[in-house]
Amino acid sequence: MRRALDIGPALLPWRRSAAEIQYGASREQIEQALAALSCGLWRDAGVTPPKPSPRGHAWLRLGHAVHVTGILCAFALVPFAAVLVVLAVMDRSEAAIAALLATLAVAAGSLLVLPGMAMVHRAKQLLVRLPLDLSARPASAGKARTGRLLERLGLALGLGFALIAAIAGGMVLGDPAAPMPLPLVSAAPALLVFAAAALLGGTLLLVGGTVLFRRGLATMQPSGDELMASDKRRPVLLLRSFADESMNIADASLAPTGAQLTWGQMSSLARMEESIADQLRPFGPLVAIGKPGEALPRLGASRNYYSDAEWQAAALALMRDALLIVVIAGVSPGLRWELEAIARAGHQSKLLVLMPEPHRRRRWQVITDELRDVPGFDGLPHEVPKGLLCVHASPGVGCTLLSALRSGKIDYDTAIQLAIYGTLRDAKSPA
Repeated sequence: MRRALDIGPALLPWRRSAAEIQYGASREQIEQALAALSCGLWRDAGVTPPKPSPRGHAWLRLGHAVHVTGILCAFALVPFAAVLVVLAVMDRSEAAIAALLATLAVAAGSLLVLPGMAMVHRAKQLLVRLPLDLSARPASAGKARTGRLLERLGLALGLGFALIAAIAGGMVLGDPAAPMPLPLVSAAPALLVFAAAALLGGTLLLVGGTVLFRRGLATMQPSGDELMASDKRRPVLLLRSFADESMNIADASLAPTGAQLTWGQMSSLARMEESIADQLRPFGPLVAIGKPGEALPRLGASRNYYSDAEWQAAALALMRDALLIVVIAGVSPGLRWELEAIARAGHQSKLLVLMPEPHRRRRWQVITDELRDVPGFDGLPHEVPKGLLCVHASPGVGCTLLSALRSGKIDYDTAIQLAIYGTLRDAKSPA
């Protein structure tokens, strides 16, 4: 038996989405249930979660007010723009200028949507309505010093763009059109020199700063054993093909040729493992088996490294101890063996399978080959459903397939939250 759910939001704000109706809870209730589960897991590990702060209610009211104001301004853009066009056609210049200023003010007001969302998120943190990530990030003293140095150097290089802009700007304070002598080419306008210097130098500094900053984070990332030694909760095990280490949430090649990427699509260009880690860490130390021979671990799950003779025994032990097993569907023989081991040991009740965009049919073939006859996952369709993001086993229901029209970061985040809720909500004890 299986059920397929569309996790997209309802068209009207007072209506529930299909997923909310099937789970019998609103997104707010699901969020609070996950927060309570996260707090309970921390208490079982001997860590006291923070108490809700009374300031959270004030932040929540303010955030909602700012958010609604931004939405109203966004809706008002169309009528204001229409009035501006009409006044311009009627050649009423003074009124048109006033309408233009009003349209610009409304456009600026629509930007309040983002700080409003940030305020609501902060309020939920203060009210402890979000799953908590309180785990320590241990590392050796040498690694910590090196990592912090690389982080600060990366920040300094990134901020160096402002210095270049200031120096180049000083060149054009006089006459922007004045020719400026250059060593190897003919003279060029000062403004052109400024633009070229800011673009080239700033880009190099920003790219170099980002690389150093991320290298610092990777240097300070603890190993799986270090993390589990400091975080006594049951681990969350991440399994994936080593060939997918660099895979993005949504492959940029899927965008139509020549189409302009939206901000949501750009945010989906982050590495999949790194992007989903924030949704998994609040429920246990996120660990994975590292790729042999890599000099520096990738950001995301903390890694342990094993020889060819050791990794299968280590994987079985982690599967046994894990609260959740998260599989990014792949096609490698190693991942096939891991899926077979999950089925043989009966761990499918804590299994979440994520479906990436690239090569979906091949990935789905591996999943159906290994899990179609496994209780809880029996009855999987032969063809991968359109928009499928996540599959998990629901107690008393069978497998649940979570799909959406899009496959961006926010969609995978929502699917993971619903899958964790559907997998763990009936567990009286996290053990």
